[in-house]
Amino acid sequence: MIELKKITKIYKGKRKVKTVALDDVSFTLPDKGFVFILGKSGCGKSTLLHLLGGLDKPTSGEIIVNGKSTKKFRNKDFDYYRNTYVGFIFQDFNLLEEYSLYDNVSLALRLQRKKVDHEKISQLLEQLELNGLEKRKMNELSGGQKQRVAIARAMIKDPEILLADEPTGSLDETTGKQIFEQLKRISEEKLVVVVTHDREAAMTYADSVIELKDGKVISNNLSNSINSTRIFVAKKSKLPFSFALKMAFRNLGSKKVRLFFTIFLLFCALSFFGIAELFSNFFVYKGEYNEQLGKYILEQTPLLTEQDRKEMNDSFEQTLYPVYQINENNMYVSFQFDNEKSNEQTPYYYHHSLYYVNFIPVDKKDFKKELWGRYPEKADEIVVHQYFAEQMIYHGILLYNENTSINQKPVYYKPNSIEQILEDGIYLKLGSNRVKIVGIIKDDLKEYELLKKTPYKTVNQEMTTNLFGFYKDPYQTKKFSKKIQLPASNVYVSKKFVDEIKWIPNQKVDMNNYQLDAVFSDSRSYLSAEQVGYLDHSVKAYNGQEEVMLDTLNSNEILVPESYLNDITNGTLDQQQEEYINQYQQLLKNNPDTVEYKTNEELKKEFLLKYISDNHIIGSSVKIRFFDHMSVPSRIRNIGNVIIKGVIFDTSGEYY
Repeated sequence: MIELKKITKIYKGKRKVKTVALDDVSFTLPDKGFVFILGKSGCGKSTLLHLLGGLDKPTSGEIIVNGKSTKKFRNKDFDYYRNTYVGFIFQDFNLLEEYSLYDNVSLALRLQRKKVDHEKISQLLEQLELNGLEKRKMNELSGGQKQRVAIARAMIKDPEILLADEPTGSLDETTGKQIFEQLKRISEEKLVVVVTHDREAAMTYADSVIELKDGKVISNNLSNSINSTRIFVAKKSKLPFSFALKMAFRNLGSKKVRLFFTIFLLFCALSFFGIAELFSNFFVYKGEYNEQLGKYILEQTPLLTEQDRKEMNDSFEQTLYPVYQINENNMYVSFQFDNEKSNEQTPYYYHHSLYYVNFIPVDKKDFKKELWGRYPEKADEIVVHQYFAEQMIYHGILLYNENTSINQKPVYYKPNSIEQILEDGIYLKLGSNRVKIVGIIKDDLKEYELLKKTPYKTVNQEMTTNLFGFYKDPYQTKKFSKKIQLPASNVYVSKKFVDEIKWIPNQKVDMNNYQLDAVFSDSRSYLSAEQVGYLDHSVKAYNGQEEVMLDTLNSNEILVPESYLNDITNGTLDQQQEEYINQYQQLLKNNPDTVEYKTNEELKKEFLLKYISDNHIIGSSVKIRFFDHMSVPSRIRNIGNVIIKGVIFDTSGEYY
């Protein structure tokens, strides 16, 4: 028994125009009988049939099948419902043309995971006057025979309801009459619902008639007191893998010419995209300042010449631009965010700051990105991505100050909104120069809202690789990195930025302002790939006796973070720390009344202090080596020794 309660179905067009297909429809269908749904085109007949078959969902109202409401059905629940309860008979048959009559019918049994019963199929085909045609393909059958095959396919899985949409619409009068007679016989044991314009057939064969007009039921002669004891039980639908594979290969070979051209065009498309991706990654680096020439020179030969680029632009009908990375005064030029307070509880979205920046000069006429603000016109004007702006709002970014001294505390700008960034028009520090944001690219960030709420530590713990090497990434961090973070490192500038802004030439060795590779005097070594900078703000560091605030260092002193201690002693810290914590926990377990309780964080700090003392970290002499920007190891040169003044208890990875 199927009951419809106050069913309404509304469709929305492209221009948000609403069309009411069904309006407050209610009735109850019996367990068996021949029901006709009549009405003019557009009255809602097919929509009603689709709702009964689980092919569509109502906008409001409820459909109840054998006591089970479909209101909370998921897509797979509707799949199971159709597989178990419904057999469809379509006007255009919807048969598999490359398969035989027998295979078309048996497919319904395979979807129900039932054994193909040859005897049952033969009996059904004989009942529908199709016996002897089992091996024929669909293009060898008449229209009436095809419709009976569709009926056989619907009947073989023993459904409770047959839904027929204009089953005789494409048939002649005689054949159509035969189909209705077949359906009438079936309706003695099943519920058969037919959508048709044929009022005469309805008057001849129907047990009940439902008539629709403008989405409303204007008449029906269904009984109001229908009782049923049936219980809703649905079967999963799944085609056996071996048969599905067989179908796939059969379909591949069915239209060989189309298959050949499909593969050929796919190959051409992939080749084109591969070439486009290669050229889109074309980088030109702005290299060191050449005093003799009085300008910067490239450190490596460009991948493409200007003539190459011109020819490519003409061929691909798009403009290719060089991407600049700038090195000034032995330092990589970037923006400085105030992210020192970031830790494992910081939302993943904001945990990674933008350390590297690519400067891309583009023409206004080719700048197609949608943005707040405007295109950069002056040398000191830039356009950044929305993610860049959101990092500014969350962390703050270093302001430009002409009178900045080494020991002066930096001033960070922390706006409240994207609109404020554009309204304030403040200047940011970029190396020795200043720039102003005049435009912000609108990025689609909606699907990453969860990363704004989830701590970095939580996200990292849930990213795993299983035994087979499949990467589990529930937060889509890889997609986030590729689609949002990497593009956000691109800063768009005018051509004047490259031609007019002057940078401080690279100097001879300045150990306080360069990448370092530190080697301890007792031959134990570790490698630092982090940037070294001046101590331009106060830092809390452990000096061997206590933690103190340091705001100045001598020229031969550096601070190192705790993250380097494990490398200093060839990886022994982690192992010793774990043993230290395990010993304490065992001691606490054996003596709960006498041993003071300590958290793991307290134990870690306690161990580190002891470790620093035992290994004589503070005061150790460190030999500093450097290598030029983008150079090879053979260019490494020794430049002297420095002393470790203190240890910073954080995980920032920077030392001074």
